[in-house]
Amino acid sequence: MCEPATIIMAATAIYGAVETRNNARRQERALMAQQEVEETELNRAMSVEADDRVKQARAERARLRAMSAESGVSGLAIDELLGNVDMQLGTDLARLDQNSVSRVRASRTGLNSNLNRVEQPDWVGTGLQIAGASYQSYQANPQTRNNG
Repeated sequence: MCEPATIIMAATAIYGAVETRNNARRQERALMAQQEVEETELNRAMSVEADDRVKQARAERARLRAMSAESGVSGLAIDELLGNVDMQLGTDLARLDQNSVSRVRASRTGLNSNLNRVEQPDWVGTGLQIAGASYQSYQANPQTRNNG
């Protein structure tokens, strides 16, 4: 039979490992929630930048059309200018999207780094603590050696 001291040491070691695991899970959930908020903010910022760029392109197209109407210029010349505005808009939106993807990747890399730093329980160490406590109890109590 195990001595009360051995049982207490084993229970303490198990409790410590379980609490470490519970704390690790809480930290992981908090980091994941933080990541979700960060990605939402990155996406929102990219959306705002894209909307601003679309508004700029619309304003530029309107300016060019007004200028064309005032000067009486039409046809290929104005179409070329409007096409250039559209091409620049497409290039800018693609760049914004690529930057957003890069920022999310960097953010996820940071998340993975933080998740790797979360302290996990050492189940082998816990088992060794329990075994060591049992062995010490066995060595300290001559009755258990004679009965076993």
